[in-house]
Amino acid sequence: MRNLKVIENVIFAIQESSDLFNAAFYGKVRSSRLLINLKKLYVDDFNTDEWRELSWLYVKALSSNRQVGTFLDQSVYATIGIQFRVKSFKTVQIKLTHNLNRHRYVAKICNDFFGARIIVSDDLYDSDEFRELLKQLKNQKIISRFYVREDGNYHAIHCYFQSKNYYFPWELQVWPQRNQQNNYQEHERHERERNL
Repeated sequence: MRNLKVIENVIFAIQESSDLFNAAFYGKVRSSRLLINLKKLYVDDFNTDEWRELSWLYVKALSSNRQVGTFLDQSVYATIGIQFRVKSFKTVQIKLTHNLNRHRYVAKICNDFFGARIIVSDDLYDSDEFRELLKQLKNQKIISRFYVREDGNYHAIHCYFQSKNYYFPWELQVWPQRNQQNNYQEHERHERERNL
């Protein structure tokens, strides 16, 4: 499947960009207290001035980094409907506040400062080859984890990139074409509920 190879290339490009960006960003972090396992740090413990500053600097660096996302400018990727964005710091704060006192880990909540989305054909999304590719990429540590998310009318596969536990993860969502409209509506509903 030709598009399967294109998606594989996108996944490798996101992983490479994530590693390059994070290595440069965390290379400038002066406090070793901030280089701790985000998979074991609770949001409640993250809600300090020092951590807020780190997340603000991270989002600011992502937003101003011209190289983040340039891999998506290649014309071959345009044919598969890829989108990406950097989360705003205000949205990060809303998400963190929403998850206070819920005993959730930072890596699960701050998992999409950089997020990309690919909308693929239903045949590709449902194929055994695609699921096998994701398993292989996880075993190779290209993807740190992935899961099928089915929540109401929302259906997608979420893939995460985090090569070091103290890096903020990046996210790739893979949507089947048949769920595109419902997924957008569910995403908007979810954002409204979190902002209440």
